[in-house]
Amino acid sequence: MNPVQWFFVVGGAIFLLAALFLRELHNEAAQIVALTFGLIGFFWLVPQLIIWVVKNRRGT
Repeated sequence: MNPVQWFFVVGGAIFLLAALFLRELHNEAAQIVALTFGLIGFFWLVPQLIIWVVKNRRGT
């Protein structure tokens, strides 16, 4: 993985962890931010993992 991919993987994981933390707060604004962070984390992390798996299966 190159540095850009690592940035998105780590950033996505951080967004997902922040979303999990914010889901525990009983505030409507926190719930909205948690959903937003969860979506950002998902769409940052999953594509990079798909790219990584495809590259490893091809052997390049």
